[in-house]
Amino acid sequence: MGFSKYAIKKKQVSLDMGVTWQDATPSETRNGRLLGTYMTLVECEDADCDLEKWGIQLVDENVPSIICTHVNSKSYDTYLPSGIAKSVTFVSGMKYCGNTWGSSDNIITDEYHNSSMTVKTATITTDSNPIREYNSYVLDGRAMISGSFCGEATCYNITEFMPWIDKNGTVKMAYKVRYVREHCSSEWKIDEEYTPQFITFGERWVKTYDGINKATWQHQIATDVVSDSGDLGWKLVWENEGEPFDYEYEVTVPKYVELIEYLRADGVAASYSGWLDSYKMKVKIDPTNLGIPSGYLADKVACYTNIQGSWKILNKEIEGVTSYYVESKYIESTDDSPTYGDLVELTPNEWKIINIYGAYKAEYSALLGKLKLNYKCEPSLMVGDGYTLKNAYVGGLIKIDGHMYFPYKIPSNLGWEDEYLNAS
Repeated sequence: MGFSKYAIKKKQVSLDMGVTWQDATPSETRNGRLLGTYMTLVECEDADCDLEKWGIQLVDENVPSIICTHVNSKSYDTYLPSGIAKSVTFVSGMKYCGNTWGSSDNIITDEYHNSSMTVKTATITTDSNPIREYNSYVLDGRAMISGSFCGEATCYNITEFMPWIDKNGTVKMAYKVRYVREHCSSEWKIDEEYTPQFITFGERWVKTYDGINKATWQHQIATDVVSDSGDLGWKLVWENEGEPFDYEYEVTVPKYVELIEYLRADGVAASYSGWLDSYKMKVKIDPTNLGIPSGYLADKVACYTNIQGSWKILNKEIEGVTSYYVESKYIESTDDSPTYGDLVELTPNEWKIINIYGAYKAEYSALLGKLKLNYKCEPSLMVGDGYTLKNAYVGGLIKIDGHMYFPYKIPSNLGWEDEYLNAS
């Protein structure tokens, strides 16, 4: 006596000339192509199925205060999920390598605003007063992945956790394990011969809303692991646990201030005060109603050097279709060789987050315009066409520490005027 396995054919009918199909009524099936014959039922059932797979095991452990990458890793391999760390301080990842000092890179990801920014593990300078010191960053719950540098592992202390994590308590950690089974019908069991590999935290909190007075977070638990061909070798699968909850901020809005959704950049408003560090600008265009967008989102200059940065809107016509981009260009040395950043395409009526990086030793910066310097190296703003930001919406600024600056308006002495002309 033997057992045979067939591909089953099911009869279907179409009532619209083959556009759509549905099962025949009554249901009709028959054996199709023979897939194989077997001596026993177990052999038949065990054919064409996986007997091993990768998965995860969640383990409750003490909340860690220090996180390190794997040594000699060539890619970003240590992932800090969102909703874990309020702030971090690096303690390893800087090294003298290749006749110079250098350090690893880290990518801080703002998943809610769909943006990210690359930051250095350490600040290193080579001028008359050289600096070599580890950096600290305020994550405010944002995710971060870190890489190694020249065989040196990157390590950082979580100096402050998000409010819902007890640093003296426990947290779920995710380990990659191998599951095996003897037959297709058998239960999966952990392969004891494989040493579980630590991946990252097995729980996280993701932001689902962010406003001036509160943020809403959703707790999630890791349920599986899948291979990933990108920077991360393994990627976790997450599922919601429980209901979203609000975390309120202590913010006092002045009596005569009204928050608004955006400022309308019309080629008039510009400033050159402050904002020399890195931040993000929330930008949207509407060429149909506003006109052709142009000008500079930001400009940064250091006197008597070529250290500067600029972020300009430009448009390109390809096959009769005009697309708009923000082009970032910044120079961090004195060799007159500009480094161009990625072109960020501005899709009409869709908010985009633009990274505005800090220029080393920049002394002046402009928002919504471009600087010019006189012979005394004193800044003034170019206000001609193509320099100040025109025909665009600015929805706010996000500093590298995650704090958001919202646009607002105040009433004038003559009462309420145009809602965006009297804004800041």
